[in-house]
Amino acid sequence: MLRKWLTPANLPDGMTAKDFWQEATFSQAEIDNFSEIVDQGSQTTLVCFSGLALGFAGLPSFEFRKSLQAADKQFNLVFLRDIRRFWYHLTPEGESTGLDFYADQIQAIQKKLGATRLITLGVSAGGYAALYFGQRLGAQGILAFSPQTNLQRSIHWDWGILRGLSKGWLKEQAMIAAVLRRRTRLLQEKMPMTQWGDLTQVQNPNPNTQIHVYYCQENWLDTREANTVKALKNVRFHGCTCSDHNVAGYLRERGELFSRLMESVGTTL
Repeated sequence: MLRKWLTPANLPDGMTAKDFWQEATFSQAEIDNFSEIVDQGSQTTLVCFSGLALGFAGLPSFEFRKSLQAADKQFNLVFLRDIRRFWYHLTPEGESTGLDFYADQIQAIQKKLGATRLITLGVSAGGYAALYFGQRLGAQGILAFSPQTNLQRSIHWDWGILRGLSKGWLKEQAMIAAVLRRRTRLLQEKMPMTQWGDLTQVQNPNPNTQIHVYYCQENWLDTREANTVKALKNVRFHGCTCSDHNVAGYLRERGELFSRLMESVGTTL
């Protein structure tokens, strides 16, 4: 039944049914193009994680690049993207050691930059990465926008739930849920769920990490995912009056994204 629903009208723009069911292949140039570093000579580094980019048109774009360029060289900037679209659990080469790989990459970059302070931020799957790596590496601050927080839960969604969501204005959310379900099932083929990063179990060496979670409070997925991390220490929730799974886009349209970024970053320094 799910296959019958995967028509161009239902799929996100740019996605085909083949993209939905299978893992993509990449050239070596694409594999090597997973990061971008801007050395501003600062003691503080902002690591920005890209989301999954559900359109699947090329590589996920680097998040917050334009917004953070307006910060006038206050921070080093590191942009990371998961070209495999598996919540940073796979390396760019496709190995199942992605969580260790990206943690090592960030530490090596910090050492090369000579920076002592770390702030992680990201959108959706990038928000998951910001929460995971920010805790694991003891960041001073974490900014997560519409984060996906419980990958294990997504894999158990059944078609009955997705079909029920597909009625009326929830149709777009149903498609997102279907994509997440399929991606988590593909991830399970790569590595067992027991090895997935559980955000509530990450050992954080820094008890003072300040966490900001932005979400659309009229979106049931955003709200539910935000509730998952309520138990984390020093977390502040910023519910916005939007209904899409795109709180960063909502703030950008209102001209508030940069000020919110800088305000939240300021509380972590």
